[in-house]
Amino acid sequence: MAASSLLACLSCLVLVASVALADARAGSAGTSAPAAADALPPTEDASRVRRAPAPESESLVLGMPRGGINCKYAPVYGYLSADCSDRGLEGIPPLRTGVEALDMSENKMKAVLNNTFAHLANLRYLYLNENRIKAVEAGALVMLRYLEVIDLSGNRLQAIPTGLLDLPRLRKLYFADNLLGRLDPSFVFASPTLQLLQLAECSLPELPLGAMPELLHLNVSRNALSTLPLHDLSAMCRLQILDLSHMAETLFEELDMEEACQCQTFVRWAKLRELDLGRSTRIVCKNDTNSADAPYMPTCNATQVQKVALEMHGRCVQAEQLEMRAQMQSWWVIAFCVVLSTVLAVAIVLCYFGRRNGEPRHHKVPVVVVTEPGHANGGVPGRQQGGRQQPQGRGGGGTSSPDGK
Repeated sequence: MAASSLLACLSCLVLVASVALADARAGSAGTSAPAAADALPPTEDASRVRRAPAPESESLVLGMPRGGINCKYAPVYGYLSADCSDRGLEGIPPLRTGVEALDMSENKMKAVLNNTFAHLANLRYLYLNENRIKAVEAGALVMLRYLEVIDLSGNRLQAIPTGLLDLPRLRKLYFADNLLGRLDPSFVFASPTLQLLQLAECSLPELPLGAMPELLHLNVSRNALSTLPLHDLSAMCRLQILDLSHMAETLFEELDMEEACQCQTFVRWAKLRELDLGRSTRIVCKNDTNSADAPYMPTCNATQVQKVALEMHGRCVQAEQLEMRAQMQSWWVIAFCVVLSTVLAVAIVLCYFGRRNGEPRHHKVPVVVVTEPGHANGGVPGRQQGGRQQPQGRGGGGTSSPDGK
């Protein structure tokens, strides 16, 4: 039993190490292909494609007004999905409480209330794009603690819903084609988990960025930005795509001489980070004498520009090296624990079996009882004593005396 228990413990340790390895690989992959469940919407245009209603035979009538509304249930990539898109709905219909993916796109919703998702606390994927939503109440989305992806693009929202960026598992936020304009001065885009932020066509004159250490993709194309918060962007060490398409011509053009040097710094930094700036995006700095398209201005100190860009890039490189070192140390600890556990398990098993093999074997030893002459009980000739036959005297008499009488 002890050996079986030890082997079971060893198997558990190996399993834990395997899971940790898988997690580390997933974390290091960073920008690997998105999960299949995130495939909707893959681009800005995909979310606007009208979907044909599901066939009657494959749908569930939910008892809504006007003869009922058909929403289709189906398992999608292991999640229970409800497709209620393009059905003229003004609110969320009654759905199963276990629904994890809900498509309510292309409907007529005007507001999201605090109790709208009260029965859908397990939602992970929520598509509300192409509605008429003007307001989202403060507590409407806070209860969705498992939400990973939300699409609110193509609505009439003038602010980011309260608490949305604080959701603990939110990875992707699609918010393109809304009426954000100038945001509240106290608001900043900040999230510890967000990987994709889509803010195209939101009439943004500025971009207040906070800490987003996991951000991989930031789309601010087709906005009215005149500059970018370079310092905040440089802190996003995982950033790979910064889509500035259809607006790069206006960037930095209204800055004075001192600030205009940030344009060249940004260009150098973007090259060092190998950022994807969007389709055919070319930033022309107005004080760049190396460009024929740039208006003449005194050239910025190239050495200083390069130094600042390298410093910003170096901070990310250093952070990445520290992260890799921490991962390596974690793996060494895991490997040491596995090896140590294996050695201890083998040693204990060997000790256990060795102890069993070394134990002395107990044999039954026959006991001989000799009755002295004149004993009170007297010896009985020929009777077995202690398992052995007692010798008889000559002539079959009793036991012979020492003098032969």
